[in-house]
Amino acid sequence: MLARGVALCVVVGLGLCAQVVSAQTNERTYESFQSRVITPGARAIGMGKAFIGVADDATAAASNPAGLSNLSRVEISLEGTFARFETPRMIAVNPVRTRSFGESAASLSFASVVFPLTRVPGFGRVTLAVFKNTRQRQRDTFAIPNFDGEGRRIPQGGYWGSIDISEDELGVSLAYLVNDRLSIGGTVRRDSLKSRVVSNTSDASAPDALNFRSGSVAVGDDHKVSMDLGVLFRLSGRATVGASYQPGVTFDTTTTIRGVFTLDCIFDPVAQRCSNPTLPVEQISGFENPEFQTDFRIPSRFIAGASARVTPNLLLVIDGAFVRYSERITGKFLIVDFLAQPSHLLSRATYRVPDALEIHAGGEYRLRWSGKMIAIRGGVFTDPDHQMKFVMSASARTPVARGQEIQFNSFEPGTKFGGAFGVGTVLRNRFQIDVAVSRSFYEQQLVASTVYRF
Repeated sequence: MLARGVALCVVVGLGLCAQVVSAQTNERTYESFQSRVITPGARAIGMGKAFIGVADDATAAASNPAGLSNLSRVEISLEGTFARFETPRMIAVNPVRTRSFGESAASLSFASVVFPLTRVPGFGRVTLAVFKNTRQRQRDTFAIPNFDGEGRRIPQGGYWGSIDISEDELGVSLAYLVNDRLSIGGTVRRDSLKSRVVSNTSDASAPDALNFRSGSVAVGDDHKVSMDLGVLFRLSGRATVGASYQPGVTFDTTTTIRGVFTLDCIFDPVAQRCSNPTLPVEQISGFENPEFQTDFRIPSRFIAGASARVTPNLLLVIDGAFVRYSERITGKFLIVDFLAQPSHLLSRATYRVPDALEIHAGGEYRLRWSGKMIAIRGGVFTDPDHQMKFVMSASARTPVARGQEIQFNSFEPGTKFGGAFGVGTVLRNRFQIDVAVSRSFYEQQLVASTVYRF
């Protein structure tokens, strides 16, 4: 199972019964979660999400603030995004089978005002921007009954839940033109998170029943301040290179554990069988108050890119983004074992998320006739596997640990590739319109933006 859209660094409820095949868990929402940040800019998305090395429109404020030095006029920009993120959730092993879930979400994803201060004494090399940007917007409701559509029992029983996450930023950016070749920039932003993630498991025996057994509710409503840095260097009149550092953000969230713990098997010599007694959460030592402070982590990103204007009408761009997804395992990473047996020794050390290098590449070709211009864009990008993994070698190698290894490591999506296409035009050298679509294994996006230059 892949759960999308949350950087909540928490896996809650490893509620395995005596046998892996009859396991009950409530961490299925977070299992194999892959954090994703929305790329701002219809123009950038149309070129395969590559923009750091060119950064010549208002969305540079949220991607590479140094690029704001490219803008010589006051401008206002608005952008809307319609996105759908798919979550393939694992429902069977040997062979692995998945079922995808996801909901579409529309938002005013970017808005900005840019002020080149060329006429202000002492600030002629400074460009100022104020902006609002949506970094994550995800909704997902899922329900897996105890049996699949072909009458086979789901290995870990029925489970259901929902994800509703919104993370937006308000920022102020400054770019300074050091000389004709070099620009530097910085952004101070206030990130806001609103999230509610519900994960439940079922005691269902009927194929379509979902009867609550155990689960969690993780709620976040927090604000943080952070700062991005960027640089842009013009190698020549036709080539530029740039880089941007976007530090990670950790939001405070609260996770509440609900339901019952399943204890280890107790053998009944008379009945000659095992039974698994249960206890409410509140009766388990350490869970008398089943509310825990947890985290929602947006990983740090370092992005470097280059652009080359091969001909007056052809622009090529490429970016490499190193994302520290491993930061999702934080000091408040919460492991709750619904077997309630301390011998299982599940801890932060038994989980990892691999860092990843993402490649974005594309181009733009301008067609001109009768004083008009239309830009056609296209690109490709990689989406490396960065789902959460269970580290068996760091565990006590119990049956519970084996269940976690199966649950977190069976589905190996590998690196996926996506493609993008976009068009744009400028009317009367003032009004710009851009539209782009992108599609990959996990996502579909439609983005439209407008810019008015004074």
